[in-house]
Amino acid sequence: EKRYITRSGKTVWVQVTSRVLNESVGNFKYLSIVEDVTDQKSRELETHTILETMADGLVIQNEKGSIEKWNLSALALLGLSEAQLCGRTSLDPRGQAIREDGSVFLESQQPAMVALKTGRPVKGTLMGVTLLNGNKSWLKINAVPFDSPLGRRVACTFSDVTELLNAQGEIRFVLDALKIGVWKLNPENNDLHWDKSMYQLFEVNEGDFSSDYQAWESVLGSEAKAKVSEELDKALRGEHEFDTTFEIKTKDGKKKHIGGRGFVVRSSDGAPILMYGINWDKTKEELARQEQRTTVAFLNTVLQNAPTLIFVKNCNNDFRYSFLNKAGENIMDISSQEF
Repeated sequence: EKRYITRSGKTVWVQVTSRVLNESVGNFKYLSIVEDVTDQKSRELETHTILETMADGLVIQNEKGSIEKWNLSALALLGLSEAQLCGRTSLDPRGQAIREDGSVFLESQQPAMVALKTGRPVKGTLMGVTLLNGNKSWLKINAVPFDSPLGRRVACTFSDVTELLNAQGEIRFVLDALKIGVWKLNPENNDLHWDKSMYQLFEVNEGDFSSDYQAWESVLGSEAKAKVSEELDKALRGEHEFDTTFEIKTKDGKKKHIGGRGFVVRSSDGAPILMYGINWDKTKEELARQEQRTTVAFLNTVLQNAPTLIFVKNCNNDFRYSFLNKAGENIMDISSQEF
């Protein structure tokens, strides 16, 4: 390949192929074919620029999992030089991969190898790797297989989500300390996802149910289910935010009051895509409110039925009367409403 600058200043890329036709002493003849590859070269340069400037790392691996090509971000994210990265495989002991729970990520289960074996893309896999400096880095990986003239290959893009996971861990610690469960609802197929704290909050075993939605239904009575479903529908329609309290009965017969809040993620046209929410135990709060209501009702009964006149006057602004009991109504011959 050669690059030429024309008289007008335009850059032209050509591919030149030559072979000897005749050779004698001091006399050489060649046949050269010159092909204009400017468009192709421009696309290659554009692609190269994109790959080298993208924040995500990119590696190309062959059918054995060995790394053949990479971009600059891949080197930076993995903390390796070109010499160190070239030829490495998913099984390289210098960067043993682990799962989120700390177990070893087996080669056959790693995204690149799964994509090569199945011929299907693998997206959003979380994998931890140990860098040469000893630090642990968490990568979110997408692997897409493709066929090249040299055989099956897989392109893996990955981003560093270490800080995000650390932040999520801190948030999860706070939520666990406050005993708050987190859920996600897909309104298109009514698919519900619970985190583990939800099972603890509702006092059910995850293994007893085929889905999180089935677990949710198991603890709701018909009245609570109808109430929550109605509130969810109103929130999805945009009538108001999801903010409710409902009662459940645990498997040992205990009643609990559960608070719930959520927000809806919508598309550009306003259609609901996902709904995220939290639940927490409001039993003590609700019992305190019930006790308060009972106390107020009791005191009101005592005041209303006392044989002496009792009134309440507002002393904060206009000194108007705000309460008169039944004895007062009889003595003053006036209704409490008029008073």
